[in-house]
This record gives sequence, structure tokens and C-alpha cells, in this order.
Amino acid sequence: MSRCSRMHATRCAACGAVQLGDVFTEEGRPSPHGVTAAEAAVRAAHSGPWPTCLHGYSYRADCVSRPVPPMCCLDLPTTSSDSGVP
Repeated sequence: MSRCSRMHATRCAACGAVQLGDVFTEEGRPSPHGVTAAEAAVRAAHSGPWPTCLHGYSYRADCVSRPVPPMCCLDLPTTSSDSGVP
């Protein structure tokens, strides 16, 4: 048996789905899970323009259609165009 620590399962506070790891990131933001490409309906329902990252990539949507930055910018500070991001 491996001696590595196992990730624990938690429930998402927004949708109740089981996810691996902590509910919140080290920055205190909700941990994204169920991240998918934002469809036209999700983008249309978002207040203001759908955000893009510093590299010009569109944000993805999480389990309750909140914007999630792409992998290239997960650890970077947000720009003024990302003001709607929690």
C-alpha cells in the first residue's frame, strides 16, 4: 500500500456535488470543479462581458456557471476586465 496521503472528498457548497480536495483554495476562493467551456447561454446570463485572461483565452464556467480562469492564469492576479470573478 502506498504511504502517500490520500485526498479527501468534500461537498461543493454551491451544488452539493462531491469533489476531491478542499472546498476553498489557499486564496480563499471556492475550488472550481465541473469546469467546462462556457456555452452561449451561460455567457449571455453573465452580468457584463464574459472575462478573458491576460493571454486572450476565454474563461471557463464552473458547476454554477461562474467564470473560472484558464489553466495558464490560475495563479495570476485578475485584470480590470475580470472584475466579475469572485
